[in-house]
Amino acid sequence: MTGCSNPINCDSAELQSESFVPETMINLEVWVPLGYNMEQWSDTGNLEECGLLGPGGRFGWFMPEWTSHRIPIADHWRSLQDPEIASHFDVDIQEMSQLAEFTKDPSTGRYYCDANYCDNGVFYPDYCRPDIYGNIPPCAVLLAEYPDYMGFLIKQIPSLKLLVKVVWLGPNADRVVRDFVSDVKRRKSGRSILFFAWRPSTITESDDFLSLSFPQCETLSTPDSDMKCAYEFQRFEKVAWSYLKKGAKLVFEVRNRNFVSNFYVP
Repeated sequence: MTGCSNPINCDSAELQSESFVPETMINLEVWVPLGYNMEQWSDTGNLEECGLLGPGGRFGWFMPEWTSHRIPIADHWRSLQDPEIASHFDVDIQEMSQLAEFTKDPSTGRYYCDANYCDNGVFYPDYCRPDIYGNIPPCAVLLAEYPDYMGFLIKQIPSLKLLVKVVWLGPNADRVVRDFVSDVKRRKSGRSILFFAWRPSTITESDDFLSLSFPQCETLSTPDSDMKCAYEFQRFEKVAWSYLKKGAKLVFEVRNRNFVSNFYVP
């Protein structure tokens, strides 16, 4: 929206000229960590803060609440370093085949994750791949939407040595999660399901779910700083491109009204 990735680089003549038009002019829900200072961005003159939206939320890994009664310490991240516990969140060949049907965008034929770190829409850390004899190690399956804004998982999983592979389902994620949660046969066999989402959301509020406990961001050792506080509480900011205030005043005023917050549904 500002045209730069760092506030100290936002003072170029090109970005300050009236001919500059950002790809995004309004964002109704920017996730901002508590304590993060947005003034450094508004001081560039390119970004206008328009207030808060809703109560805030957090990202998380979720599982059905009953899982903690069947699988010891399943709701702690270190449990996913144990092959036996990780196997309770794995899928069999038939289930993986069913999941594969939801990993592509039918309108384009492309996988929701078509990056080079994904195979057929699935991210496998090296230690979750079949060995030279074709043996498949036990690794939990994490269901997720898009790698665009959940991409830190690709670095976090191997960094914490979690026995987890990620199946990217795009807009099908909620539907697939509900199908797995309601699978009575799977539950009776003692197998659960993991999914990545944010709370509050339609899926996390639809049933009783536990979130996986991760280290506090102050102690979480990860390669990239943008991953460190991924699971801490975030506030939702409404922001707009500053030029709208004078170039499209009516749009800016409508955007700045409080009615949006009143219609926010957790």
